[in-house]
Amino acid sequence: MGDESLEHQVQERTLELQHRSDQLRALALDLTETESRERKRLAQLLHDHFQQLVSAAKLKIGIVRRKLTDESLIETVRQVEGLLEETINASRNLATELSPPVLHDAGLGVALEWLARRMERDHQLEVTLSVEPNTEPDNEQVRTIVFECARELLLNVVKHAHSKRATLRQSMAAEGLLQLAVAD
Repeated sequence: MGDESLEHQVQERTLELQHRSDQLRALALDLTETESRERKRLAQLLHDHFQQLVSAAKLKIGIVRRKLTDESLIETVRQVEGLLEETINASRNLATELSPPVLHDAGLGVALEWLARRMERDHQLEVTLSVEPNTEPDNEQVRTIVFECARELLLNVVKHAHSKRATLRQSMAAEGLLQLAVAD
């Protein structure tokens, strides 16, 4: 009776742990979905509102510049136009960083290629990418999680390893699980 009771308790606890594990996984996916949705919203806000306002200001200041005759004022206005152009570019880059359209439009493999190019351009980190066929997750939440993990791992290489080269490999593990590996 003692062994059966103990076995029963172990089974109950195992089921309870599995249930909690499932709940945590669901919460993590919900959190990722919420974060992704908010990133998209902010990127859209930057694109649709902020960039449009700054572009309009740049056009207006261009009109003012063409009417000026004082060379020192013309130069000052040109500097303001340059600052507004830098603001537009910074906003565009921020919107892309927040929610890369390529991830949502073309999928994870293409987004990882984009990320590799971006890491080389922005951080001088040469990334060798290997994406095995048939490893594209069906679920957008999973694609987002994997992409964010890849970005964070590569940024860790830049920050902590100070390496100029890294490899990023996406493959399918024997258990049918998606595997992401970064090495420097």
